[in-house]
Amino acid sequence: NKEDIESARGILNNFHGLHGNAILTRCKIYDPIIYRDPLGEYFSDRPNAVNANGLERRLGGRMGMLGRISVSNGDGNGEESSVEIVVGSIHKIDGFRSKIQKYINSGKAIIAGDQQSTFCEEVGLKNILSSNKHFTWPASCKSFGEHRGDNLCSNMKVLNPEYVIKPCITDFDIEMTLGDHALTSASFIIDD
Repeated sequence: NKEDIESARGILNNFHGLHGNAILTRCKIYDPIIYRDPLGEYFSDRPNAVNANGLERRLGGRMGMLGRISVSNGDGNGEESSVEIVVGSIHKIDGFRSKIQKYINSGKAIIAGDQQSTFCEEVGLKNILSSNKHFTWPASCKSFGEHRGDNLCSNMKVLNPEYVIKPCITDFDIEMTLGDHALTSASFIIDD
């Protein structure tokens, strides 16, 4: 019927959105790829059990974005070389593990995002977690939350351990929450 067609059209329009994904870098990203789950009821504009009865309608599908960057690891004395690193942002995708492993191949990788705790191992990486008490969801200016909702995966040596900060900025004595996930960070050693 006409109502079903309009509902399906709205879901398909959401397909091209990039929900929950970003790769922030000063480096040029090359060889990018996106793996997408099919859109489902989570993205429907009709209230249902998985979209908080219509209160959490999302735009764009769950996906993983990967790309390659080239990072200089020169010593500042003219001895420079570059290292290729796979970088990625993942948001709760189902499947695609073998494709992601193939994309990484045997190279260096840093992939992060809102993903199951088993994701890192499933793609051949290590979950970079310095404390089991580093919760990330549901976070606010007042709390880190009660669950680990985000993971940082890599096969590189850690320089500065993983830490989380509340998703909050304070300006003019006003606290503003940026989202419902804490921010996760770590530093890695770039070597050949």
